[in-house]
Amino acid sequence: MLTLQRNEGEIITIFPSDDLAPSLTVKKLFQNNHIIINVSKVGHYEVRLGINAPKELLIFRNELMMEDNKKSK
Repeated sequence: MLTLQRNEGEIITIFPSDDLAPSLTVKKLFQNNHIIINVSKVGHYEVRLGINAPKELLIFRNELMMEDNKKSK
């Protein structure tokens, strides 16, 4: 389980990994796995999320994706 703390307005993004087999259908991907999001803590301005997802999916905090985009330019 990945645990992330998010403040108001912050984003997480879930998308397929680059090595995802092209033949893997959505039905097969989620046949035995689901995306499960557990709210484990709520504070005044933040929430802590526990995320379980198939290994073929990537989960990123949006601010890290934005940093990677800046570095690649």
